[in-house]
Order: sequence, then structure tokens, then C-alpha cells
Amino acid sequence: MFFKKKPQPPKIGGYIGYYNLGDWWRNTLDEAERQEILERFRPLGGDGDDLIDNQILSTDRHRVQFLYELASWFTRSDRVSLGLKILQEAEAGLESAPLIVQHFYYSTYIELRYKQRKEDPSAIDDVKQICYRSMTIAPKVAAEFLKLYPNQDLPRHVCFNQLIVLLKKEGNSEELGRVEQEYGRAWS
Repeated sequence: MFFKKKPQPPKIGGYIGYYNLGDWWRNTLDEAERQEILERFRPLGGDGDDLIDNQILSTDRHRVQFLYELASWFTRSDRVSLGLKILQEAEAGLESAPLIVQHFYYSTYIELRYKQRKEDPSAIDDVKQICYRSMTIAPKVAAEFLKLYPNQDLPRHVCFNQLIVLLKKEGNSEELGRVEQEYGRAWS
């Protein structure tokens, strides 16, 4: 008796294949989400073929970096949930990612999650939690930035700035003072 092999889905190439995200692509995202990603993802004005079709042999981007960059294509309010779904996949590898990659992941998360504050009251608490997490790595990230770009100022720190805005709105002057002091110490 012969057993028929179950047909395998076509192999996924591009960055999705390179980063071993094929199962996530097929099983976590629905057809409409995959289609939206394929339509919107156009890095450097390209056609997006590098996402699932072309063969990627090597890249210097960390998997988490690829995913937060992909998520950043979905910052419009009506697309934020897809961006956050992409970031959710990145979260699994966050702890092993370089600190600068973690820093930009946190910034992207805050940008997306904050946009949900009106329809989801827990969004503000989530944003604050990530801001505080980002603060813990800020001194090391600042040192790394200055090492990589010695003649440039540090970029704006999204997490500190967002947390300062939230604390001002809450009227939490004691915590605001502490965070502003930490910002000056950690990010200068």
C-alpha cells in the first residue's frame, strides 16, 4: 500500500524565508493581512519582491529589526493592529537582540500602541510599561550610539519623550521630575 504524501505548501523565500518566518506568515496572518503587507511593503521604492519571493543570501539586519521595520509600514490608525501583530512576533527574540535593536523595537511599539489609546484604555499603561523598560537600557544604548556616530548628537528618545508627555497629562509631578532627571542622565 502506498501512502500519498501530504502536499507541502510552496517554500517561502525573501526575508520571510530568510528569517524562518514561513510558519508565522502562513498560520498567524490571515490572507487579507498577508495581502495588505505585500501591497504596502515597498522598501526604498522597490516592488516588495524581497519579502517572500526572492532569495536572500545574507543580511546584517537582526530578525527583530526586520520585523519592527516591517511593522513601521502600518502606523496609520486603521492599520495599527497589523503592525502590532507583526511586533508580537518580534517580541520572542527581543531579549537576544542587540540593545540598539531593542531600543528601536520599543520606539516602534510605542508609536503604534499609543494610537490605540482611545479605543483601548489599557494602551496607555502598556505604553508606560514599555517606556520604563526602554529607560533601563537607555544609558547603554546612548553609549553605543556615540560609539557608532561619534560626531553626532543622540537622536530623540521616543520612549522618554512619550513618558514625559503622559506624566504631565496625569499631573504626576514627582514621577515627572524623576523621569526628566533620568532622561538627562541617561541620554546625553
